[in-house]
Amino acid sequence: MAGLDKTIYTISPDVSVCETLNRINKNKFKILFVCDVESHLIGTVTDGDIRRYLINAGNIDDSISNLLNRNPFVVYNHSEIEESDWDKYKAIPIVDESYRVLEICTQEKEQKSFDFALLMAGGEGKRLRPLTNDIPKPMLPVHNKPLLEHQILKLVNYNIKKFYISVNYLSDYIIDYFGDGSRLGVQIEYLKEDKKLGTAGCLSLLDVVEEGDFILLNGDVVTDLNVNKFYQFHKNNDSMLTICGKDYSVPMPYGIIEYGANNEIRNIVEKPTYTYFCNSGIYALNTNIVKGIENDYLDMPDLINQVKLESKVYIYKMYEYWNDIGQIDDYNRECNR
Repeated sequence: MAGLDKTIYTISPDVSVCETLNRINKNKFKILFVCDVESHLIGTVTDGDIRRYLINAGNIDDSISNLLNRNPFVVYNHSEIEESDWDKYKAIPIVDESYRVLEICTQEKEQKSFDFALLMAGGEGKRLRPLTNDIPKPMLPVHNKPLLEHQILKLVNYNIKKFYISVNYLSDYIIDYFGDGSRLGVQIEYLKEDKKLGTAGCLSLLDVVEEGDFILLNGDVVTDLNVNKFYQFHKNNDSMLTICGKDYSVPMPYGIIEYGANNEIRNIVEKPTYTYFCNSGIYALNTNIVKGIENDYLDMPDLINQVKLESKVYIYKMYEYWNDIGQIDDYNRECNR
């Protein structure tokens, strides 16, 4: 039996249906427990509740107090949970006598995950100007939260509680917002780049003693990646570094001629679509990599080429949703998602 993070699975009754649906779509069990400011349980809301509400002419800007289930199943301690309860409920709240939520349980066992996450948030975001003139790109708001906060909450959902954030451009904006991470129930430390170190040079600032594995994400990436599957692939292959590759299809506007060495035509394919795997900006790394990196400019492709000379480097093929917020059109698409 595993416990869920209450910061992800609880919500206020005053939140809109639209924001609630966005939150539900990002959590694994598609349910939120509605609580007041003192964590007293008021009810639950699921994606099914929202669908039925909208079908019956409900407004997406209404608060969820209009549709929540006010008679949820609860227990007062773990021993009250019967095996048959898991056939009906994906998550069960444990409450005290005043109905304050103490814990949210699932049947799943606690899964081993990455030891920590490193989020790259030092870039200037020049292609997104003027939006990034006064705000770092990873702090651009999407559904009332910065991109970086969405990343953190996503990873917390996979039992990652320790974070490093690499900062440079407008770094105080990020540090002042997140602080030590306690507001989100996590631990955050900052890697301050006094000079530009490239996309991998900040790894030299990590002070890691014990061997382990961590996930690295560019701060402008939004994804529904199953982090547990990514971690298991990395470990099962005893990989020193694993690149998360995203499938990307390129339609050709013309017929393609296939021919042999003597120019004899073998085949003509009319307007084919070719699929490649692009670098998603998400990596799994063993901490031993950090020990050999000097405090100097280093881009990730150069690091990967160095590592693969002596160690195993793999690609993990990702098919889930992914968006790299590199252009204003990418940002607008994410805001409208």
